[in-house]
Amino acid sequence: QAYNAKCLSCAEGISEEEYCRKNPPSDFFGGVQGCEKYQNGGGSKPFPCCRANNAKCLSCAAGLSEKDYCKKNPSTGGCEKYRNCCQAYNAKCESCKQGISEEEFCKKNPSDFFGGVQGCEKYHKGDGGKGCCKAFTADCLACSEGKSVERFCKKKKNRDVPGCEKYHRRGSWGKNDRDDSRQQGDGGFRNWFG
Repeated sequence: QAYNAKCLSCAEGISEEEYCRKNPPSDFFGGVQGCEKYQNGGGSKPFPCCRANNAKCLSCAAGLSEKDYCKKNPSTGGCEKYRNCCQAYNAKCESCKQGISEEEFCKKNPSDFFGGVQGCEKYHKGDGGKGCCKAFTADCLACSEGKSVERFCKKKKNRDVPGCEKYHRRGSWGKNDRDDSRQQGDGGFRNWFG
């Protein structure tokens, strides 16, 4: 059996063109003899398909249109134009733009400067699947601990957490609030000395 397109395609039971598209040139010496006529650029160029790792070159090497290649490999550079992604800043749109699943996007981007990315709540672990945000705020931290914001903020150690300030004003829980003695106006002496 000769090492040429005619014999090799026959052995696989496919056409010469299909064989050549599936087996593009892979070394310096080119590809299988007889495949030149099926490659982009004809037989005059030793490397008919470009070598970059992008949709144009990889689709050529695979013998597919860019669009078909991108349907199978959406995260490949150059495939963005075939995705038809929404433009909002949320897990659904951003994962589409990157050609990855929402879950994968959320694992890579658990939060940004402003807190959790909308739509990623369901993928965050460590909060018992409650879907709590991950920002350092009273709302997010209270959710993570399974407490109300008021109960979370009442703890003295949490008084400086953003979102807890409204719970530490004079009289917010009454004059006997021992967790907030510094805000009571009497220095907390009443609570210490009875």
